[in-house]
Amino acid sequence: MKYREINSEFYCGVDVHSKRSYICVLDNTGKKYLNRSMVNNFQDFKEVLYPFLPNVVVGCESTYSYYWLADGCHEHRIPFYLGHALYMKAISANKQKNDKLDARTIAELLRTNFFPEVYPYPREMRPTRDLLRRRHRLVRIRAEAYSHIQYETHNIKRFPRHQNYASYCRVVRPQQMSNGKVTGRKNMNMGNPYLKWAFNSIIISAQQSSELINRYYQKLESRYGRSNARARIAHKFNTAIYYMLKNSQPFDEKRFVP
Repeated sequence: MKYREINSEFYCGVDVHSKRSYICVLDNTGKKYLNRSMVNNFQDFKEVLYPFLPNVVVGCESTYSYYWLADGCHEHRIPFYLGHALYMKAISANKQKNDKLDARTIAELLRTNFFPEVYPYPREMRPTRDLLRRRHRLVRIRAEAYSHIQYETHNIKRFPRHQNYASYCRVVRPQQMSNGKVTGRKNMNMGNPYLKWAFNSIIISAQQSSELINRYYQKLESRYGRSNARARIAHKFNTAIYYMLKNSQPFDEKRFVP
């Protein structure tokens, strides 16, 4: 890890979170001039930083929430530095941890030239990178779900009916009845947890690859709510895959969607 010498009159450390951030401003002697929390809005941030402009540098950790700060600083020509989160934690090694202390630590690392800088990805390339990351995650979920279904199911013929397979995969809720009334729901954890996860995850990749299935699922969600809709679609996928494996037939989305 290389450390660049950063010379300025003031150093602003920002502990960035999804909705709010904590700001700390120090001078080159370590004297604190500002310490406050604020909503993530660059116009407000610039107004707070106005007394220190143009002799101030800004730094924060590399997280998923720093884009607004990096883009605003770049647009208004405020020197911005992005830090490696893991190296920053290793260098500071504070026993205590809170937003106020983290913001000051970032400012101190800037001031003392121990700021572990990383490359801030260009704004115009971020959508492509984020899309590829999302696709990679979906491909991994699909592959893992498929592997669980193949290895965990083994031979589909050991399940005489699709209801038996659904019960084994834990995509149905067992009910206890007495005198025509539901008296409880026990044994919810009986069955295969890996297959339960696989069938509940299929809809994530199915929505991306099939507009027909996506529209069908959206209708279920608007009618029954998210939790109930996911349970229903998981059971439907379970039934479809049972007959696909039993009859050696490929998946047909037109038969799947009523």
